[in-house]
Amino acid sequence: MKKNFFVYDTSKGFALFMKYNYSTTSGIESCGYKKKFSIDDPERYDASFFIINSVDDFILFNNCYSLMKNIFVSTPINLLKEKIISMGIDDMVVLDFTHPKSEVLKTINQNLIAKNIL
Repeated sequence: MKKNFFVYDTSKGFALFMKYNYSTTSGIESCGYKKKFSIDDPERYDASFFIINSVDDFILFNNCYSLMKNIFVSTPINLLKEKIISMGIDDMVVLDFTHPKSEVLKTINQNLIAKNIL
């Protein structure tokens, strides 16, 4: 059964990374515009990826994370990263984009396998 991922990424780079690495085995729905953001049926997604590039993105994430499951999140902004980690969300993996892409992919795959998604 094909798994479905939701990706929120206003820079669109991570969304392309996900499509490149998972589009043959998974359905990927991405949103790259704050004004068009909507996650109408969060239950249909096996994992959600949220890239926080601004305070507005953080506010969106803060308003909707409780609807999502198997959350992967990253931000290049250290202050926001600290806030995200301090939220103590049980079902969340914080990705570190300072690592090489191969390491980020390995972290994603390990967590998806551990959660029986892959």
